[in-house]
Amino acid sequence: MTPQKRSWTQEQVDGYVGSRNQCCPFCKSEELETEESVDACFGPDDGNHYWRTEMRCQNCNAQWEDVYQLVGIAPLEEWPAPAEGTHEKDRRQE
Repeated sequence: MTPQKRSWTQEQVDGYVGSRNQCCPFCKSEELETEESVDACFGPDDGNHYWRTEMRCQNCNAQWEDVYQLVGIAPLEEWPAPAEGTHEKDRRQE
C-alpha cells in the first residue's frame, strides 16, 4: 500500500510540537516509532543547518519528519582534559 500524502494544519503542527512529539498529529496515538539515525541538512528557504529524523505512527501509519535546529549550547559540568601533546600556549591562542 502506498502511503497517503496528508496535509498539515498549523494547529496540528503546533499541537505536535507542543506535545514534545509524544503523540501522532493525526490520530493522537502515542505509538510512535522513529529511525535511529538523524540526518543533517540545510533549510531550502533560509540555508540554516537542521537535523531531521523520520517518524511513523504505528496506529494510523502516518509518516513525517521531525526537524531540529541548534538553538544554543550548555557547558558540561566537567571540562575534558586537554588532548595529549597540546601545549598551554596553543590553548591560549584559541
